[in-house]
Amino acid sequence: MSLTDQNIYELIPSLYRIRDSELGEPLKALIRIIAREAGVVEENISQTYDNWFIETCEEWLLPYLADLLGVHNFTPLDDPSVFSQRAFIANTLAYRRRKGTVPVLEQLARDLTGWCSRAVESFQLLAHTQYMNHVVLTKGQYAGIRNPAELEYIGTAFDPFARSADIRHIDINRGMYNIPNIGLFTWRLQSYPMKDSVPREAEGKPGCYYFNPLGKDQQLFNPPLTETTITHIAEDFNVPCPLSRFILNQELEQRRLAILNGNAVSHRFFGPRDTIRNTYPAPFKIYPNGNDQPIDPQYIVIADLENWDKPDAPREYPVYQDGGSVIMEPVTFQVAVDPVLGRLTFPTGTDIKEVLVNYCYGFSGDTGGGPYNRVESLQAEVTAGIDWRVGVCKSPVTGEGTFFTSLTDAIAEWNGLRAGKVGMISIMDNSIYEEGHPVGTPLKIRMKEGSRLIIMAGGWPERTVIENGIPKQKRLAGDWTAEDLRPVLSADVEVTGLAPKDSLSMSDLVINGLMIDGSLTVVRGNLRNLGLSHCTLVPQPKSLEVVSGNARLDISLERTICGGIALNKSSLSGLSAIASIIDNWDQLAVDAVNTPVVISCCTLFGQLAVRELKAENSIFTGLINAVRQQTGCMRFSFFPPDSRTPRRFRCQPDFELNTQIPAGTKNDRLKAEIIGWLVPSFTSGRYGDPGYAQLRRSTPDQVRKGAENESEMGAFCYLLQPQREANLRIALGEYMPVGMEYGIIFAT
Repeated sequence: MSLTDQNIYELIPSLYRIRDSELGEPLKALIRIIAREAGVVEENISQTYDNWFIETCEEWLLPYLADLLGVHNFTPLDDPSVFSQRAFIANTLAYRRRKGTVPVLEQLARDLTGWCSRAVESFQLLAHTQYMNHVVLTKGQYAGIRNPAELEYIGTAFDPFARSADIRHIDINRGMYNIPNIGLFTWRLQSYPMKDSVPREAEGKPGCYYFNPLGKDQQLFNPPLTETTITHIAEDFNVPCPLSRFILNQELEQRRLAILNGNAVSHRFFGPRDTIRNTYPAPFKIYPNGNDQPIDPQYIVIADLENWDKPDAPREYPVYQDGGSVIMEPVTFQVAVDPVLGRLTFPTGTDIKEVLVNYCYGFSGDTGGGPYNRVESLQAEVTAGIDWRVGVCKSPVTGEGTFFTSLTDAIAEWNGLRAGKVGMISIMDNSIYEEGHPVGTPLKIRMKEGSRLIIMAGGWPERTVIENGIPKQKRLAGDWTAEDLRPVLSADVEVTGLAPKDSLSMSDLVINGLMIDGSLTVVRGNLRNLGLSHCTLVPQPKSLEVVSGNARLDISLERTICGGIALNKSSLSGLSAIASIIDNWDQLAVDAVNTPVVISCCTLFGQLAVRELKAENSIFTGLINAVRQQTGCMRFSFFPPDSRTPRRFRCQPDFELNTQIPAGTKNDRLKAEIIGWLVPSFTSGRYGDPGYAQLRRSTPDQVRKGAENESEMGAFCYLLQPQREANLRIALGEYMPVGMEYGIIFAT
């Protein structure tokens, strides 16, 4: 914005500015108001110009631009912040130029759904007798067992082997390999990159590490390489697929042979060297002992590390001399990596003091602690002025500001401030913070009367500020970023509200973007608000607990993964959860018999005991016991039939039972059948798996499309996956080759 109060004020003759300064600057205050309104007008004019172009226009204009292009059956999504269809409209002319070709189907799927896709023409893989005057050796071949990397592709979108004809229709996902069939494989899971993350060392195994900072096995995923043209058919390195041992090992073996023999290196997952940064694009990188450069891929061995085997002995490779002789050249590996288990080991005798890793993990959406952008979730929280601001980072930080290497020290300084302060603690790296003095004791947060504290995973950037006409690099108290970070707090946390019992000015605690490997306990006191957004409280029987007191406490969870919530019969003001996963299988996921509970778009693994309940668009796998059934309601949700709930509206399986069995009749056999098949099915119910809490494709549509907006019930309702799939099916009819059938196949 060019119209600032300083710019306008400097245009006034200095005589008037001197006079204004003598009077207390009333003119400057007036100009500040004028500049603010002028800035609004200027921004509106600028946005009006930007609205002429699809790249810069506002979201509400997309349907109008689509209408100008004659885009048929364009259905905007309810929440454009989750996924924008801007690219679909921008590429419409390019689609039409290539109508009827296979590559355009991939691009169409990507632009309409945001899912990486690969189109497979089934007739290319059919076994058939070839014309002997034109034999194609790559078609109709048997599956060779000498190449385990190729065998990894069987049954996937990259399956290279010939198949017998299957005459069943592909559009209902029954058949695949037939002459008119085109399979559109899509990857629903996203690949989330972790940068400069601290791996967890395996207990009792020096030099052995888990990529996962919780010390658990975790499948590594490929960071998809963007395709640059619509004419390119996606390959395995273009999609967010799970990494394979055999495929990565084959590429690295070929890479080593090529380097030793001076031949050109074929780049797929591991890209070419960047001559400026002197590093390689790769699905994972390992930085030992604080090195600026990662270990070169040619010194990485891919292995099965279930038993933590170490790469001790060097391996020899053939090198071909100019005279035709062959010598064996040894290569000593620096690290072994298992991408399936998410483990790495260093050779015996290697002096390892610290390790940083870059890698990607897979998950359905932006829920729980993650390195995705969380700016919108914090904008509503950071409304008041920040009185006290510190940063926490394991490595040294330069520039202005107060920084700690321990979250315990930052909390200790906060606890010593006077009441009424608004504070922010930014955790600025992806380290593991084992906290408490001594380590292992609870981290105690004291919230004084009228105080507000925000603990967030985010950066505190330096900005260029003009002071007395001189540009300076400075950190501002209310400036922050919230992306690329997911620190781990390995400690139990205790929160105490210190406001007097009858105080009207109580305290608020907001935690955003953290992964907490421990319990969060609110002890006896007087806390007003506890907000958890985009956090992970690693599931355990009592991840979140309120011991007693805190009668006016409101607890809110948003896009959060949490274990069991135990309020221990405390009578709180309320508990609310939005787009969250609460996990305590076969036990009480929520124990709040004296507290009203609001659940919206959540998945709960476990039982529920509440005083009163309002729920919508949610999945409850365990029985619900609501004490007050005359208040509250259940809408568009799934729960076991024997649950004690308030009044229900279009809930499953009740709604299906009422539809299939007429009122006043009894059909126990049909009722048992409906209850038997109408249940949600999950890809995985174990925390840490890529498909955790994701609904399977086999889940009945009554659940998969049963939410109020016709999206799926549960924690991933906001992804609008049924709407994306429906939009894709509508558009594919316009761009499919004549006489061909398509089928959408979910690869993940």
